[in-house]
Amino acid sequence: MSDELNRRSFLAAAAAATCACALCPSAHAQDDGDDDEAPAPLPPGPVDAGPLTNYAKDGSFDALAKSKQIVLVRENGKLYAMTALCTHKQFVIQTKDSQLYCPKHGSRFDLDGKPAPKPNGRMGPAKKNLQHYAISADDKGEVTVDTSKPVAIDDPTAFVKVGS
Repeated sequence: MSDELNRRSFLAAAAAATCACALCPSAHAQDDGDDDEAPAPLPPGPVDAGPLTNYAKDGSFDALAKSKQIVLVRENGKLYAMTALCTHKQFVIQTKDSQLYCPKHGSRFDLDGKPAPKPNGRMGPAKKNLQHYAISADDKGEVTVDTSKPVAIDDPTAFVKVGS
């Protein structure tokens, strides 16, 4: 028997190696810094969002995005609460350039939670608005978001009035 590799044997070995690479997900997966699975949704209910003083200026606040899956936005004298899970594949969104964005697939949302274009003008894969939640502040200024109560953005329980 010859030790040389003939053309037929070479092609068979190359085809087998190609199939093995295609079937092995770790061989071609890219590590983008995120888990391959979205986080499990937290049970709905009241979430302590801290004191109103944490939201002293207009903008978005994602400090509770990973731990509580909510993001707060202060705009025009109102403080709103929304889900921090992208409506495309439920990955946790972050704040960037006065918008909310999903680092996994690139979707962006304006501060009202509506899908917004990327800097290149193209829309990301998310098509639905972020869900708003009922929000309140007690007489001591402690903010509570109730994730068991989804609301429309114009609902009186969708925001807390804050100083200008």
